[in-house]
Amino acid sequence: MPQVPFAAARRRFIQSLGLLAAAPLVGQSGLALAQSASGGSRTPGVRKTTPPKVAPPATPPTPPTPPEVVKQAQALAEVVRTRYGAHLSDAQMTDVAKALENVVQNGDRLRKLKLQNGDEPDVTFRAALER
Repeated sequence: MPQVPFAAARRRFIQSLGLLAAAPLVGQSGLALAQSASGGSRTPGVRKTTPPKVAPPATPPTPPTPPEVVKQAQALAEVVRTRYGAHLSDAQMTDVAKALENVVQNGDRLRKLKLQNGDEPDVTFRAALER
């Protein structure tokens, strides 16, 4: 039996883990697709039916961004342009400005949310003890 280099065997193993991780995502729809590609069921007397078409969920319209959020995001984008502008293209700077606008808007929404005294955090952090 020929010896496989360790790096190649490790790479093949990692690729198989990736495929294994994606298998649940494929699920029944992947099975149905594979059956339709291979000709489907050959059972006599069974008629193929097409699944009903499901409309994609409607996305709610995005509310307009308040002007104060836009001003804050523009100010932060100017700081980024000043510090890192030499390393960013115009397209990257536009993406940064949009991301900053989302961050400022999300922060504004969080500040408006009023918590009660008994509200717990969404995630509980626990420190792991080192041995």
